[in-house]
Amino acid sequence: MSAKPASYSSASSDNDISAKRSSQNMASDAEDYKPSAKKTKNGSPKKTESPKGKRVRVYPNMRATSTRTAQYRIRQEWTDEEERAFLDVMSNALKNSIWQAVKEDGRLTHRGGTGVKAHCTALMNKLKKA
Repeated sequence: MSAKPASYSSASSDNDISAKRSSQNMASDAEDYKPSAKKTKNGSPKKTESPKGKRVRVYPNMRATSTRTAQYRIRQEWTDEEERAFLDVMSNALKNSIWQAVKEDGRLTHRGGTGVKAHCTALMNKLKKA
């Protein structure tokens, strides 16, 4: 009574064999994998194998020491005329789009478009005086 049917024992052994074969195939596939080692003309990184088997990016055109010769731009102060022009442009852009933002938010819609724009103008005038 404790004997297993013949079909049951052979099926389990077939599954064990196929599982072993698939794991062996996966191991051999992993050993066959080699990352591409192409070098492009613009010096983009190429993939190489590190000693531990992890992929590492190697930049062929990188130098060990920095030989930076770029000239830095000198910071120019804004003139009063440029600041006024900038504030005018910003206030116009703000006035044109502020009511859309207020409507989307919904908390200040009871103030109305005219009230919101007037308040924006008052705040911008405070900034101009400061």
